[in-house]
Amino acid sequence: MTSRLPRLAATWRCLVVWLVLLAPGADATSPCKGCNLIVISVDTVRGDHLGCMGHVRDTSPEICRFFANGIVFENAISQSPWTGPAHASMFTSLYPHEHGLNHGPKAPPVGDHPDLFSILKREGYFTAAIHGGAYVKQALPTKGLDSIVAGKSITFRRDTVGLLKRALADKPDGKPFALFLHGYDPHLDYKPKRNWFTAPQPDLDAIANESRFCRYETLPDGSKRIDPSTVPDDARARNHFEVLYDSEIRDVDRALGRLFEHLERTGLAARTVVVFTSDHGEEFFEHGSCEHVKTVYQELLHVPLMLRVPGIAPQRRREFVPASIGLAPTALEALGVEAAGHGFSGWNLLGPQPATRLFFAETSFHYDRARLRRFAAFRGSRKLVLDHGPGTLELFDLGSDPLEQRNLAQPTPSAADRQLEKALRAYAERSVQASKSGDVELDCETVRALRSLGYLDDSDALERCP
Repeated sequence: MTSRLPRLAATWRCLVVWLVLLAPGADATSPCKGCNLIVISVDTVRGDHLGCMGHVRDTSPEICRFFANGIVFENAISQSPWTGPAHASMFTSLYPHEHGLNHGPKAPPVGDHPDLFSILKREGYFTAAIHGGAYVKQALPTKGLDSIVAGKSITFRRDTVGLLKRALADKPDGKPFALFLHGYDPHLDYKPKRNWFTAPQPDLDAIANESRFCRYETLPDGSKRIDPSTVPDDARARNHFEVLYDSEIRDVDRALGRLFEHLERTGLAARTVVVFTSDHGEEFFEHGSCEHVKTVYQELLHVPLMLRVPGIAPQRRREFVPASIGLAPTALEALGVEAAGHGFSGWNLLGPQPATRLFFAETSFHYDRARLRRFAAFRGSRKLVLDHGPGTLELFDLGSDPLEQRNLAQPTPSAADRQLEKALRAYAERSVQASKSGDVELDCETVRALRSLGYLDDSDALERCP
């Protein structure tokens, strides 16, 4: 009898979900007017490394349990493969070259644009952010926030419920709140509390603990690259570092589970829209390298995007959608706040998504003198990649080739693909023309944070920021 209990519980959960889906009031787009908002951004989480997204390791049981009662976008695409531009796009619903934080490592702060939190503050919300600093600090539009707590020491593994209470300590009674919660785990370096999935490997664990895996170096001409001496050349090592990364996700999942339990136990879950996402993924040699920033392949652009909206039925959406620029208008519409009229490039993702709708992603970073620039255009499952320097194109059908192993750019693609190329080249030209030239002088707090994350080597700003 005991062995049947888990199966019976699972059966009842399925019945409850179907009853909700069939209920007359379960509208797929009805807003939760006056509800609170929590946007959770866990840095560097690949969409395909969550258990409920098909990953081989069960990295996310708590996340998947909580959002089983929500909306899961299976093919959400970040607008940039690194932290600053992606987060700025989340807040402003603008593409990287539109909001201005689109190159690095010494990137300028985001420009002054309408943003999610400023809009909600005008609607009477108490607005707050707790984040891990560095590029998130550059991306965050601070004018719309009543409370900001930042620092590299902020991680999800410490105390998520404590972070929530800290963020809302000054909230006036009776006001709804809008909270942004961010931490850099599982960003490099991979140092999980425990290895959840394999036995320890002392030699490889030492490399991870000493920050000797996939580190950038600055060459004499000022360009940057991954230091070849920090790149493992055998399958055992590469697999182990990926397992450590997955263990970091599992650590975060455990901590978020405590936050979700608090929301449910206190009744906040019934009046709070909760969004879970990430800024970008991570490379594990799918296209020959590690870390992130450099390419616009799916291992970097495919991110989780999940929403739990009181009153909206559970659903899984398979359309390809723009996660970063879609976040602000989707969150606003979920709260019953008008998203139109703010100059957003994104749109509400909760409604029907035409397969012909076009969107883009881009990366620009000072890895070489010519500045690395890569762009991608998406229409349905069709994806076109442009490497701006040499002008080369790659065309993929993500429906049949999700790992992007078959370049369909030759022979001559169809008329629809030629239209996609025209749109992508026009987008790339707008981005190149809009890019700001030169670096900016960062404050020492940001310099130290970027150095600790591996984006600036020890020679950068050493005299000014020891």
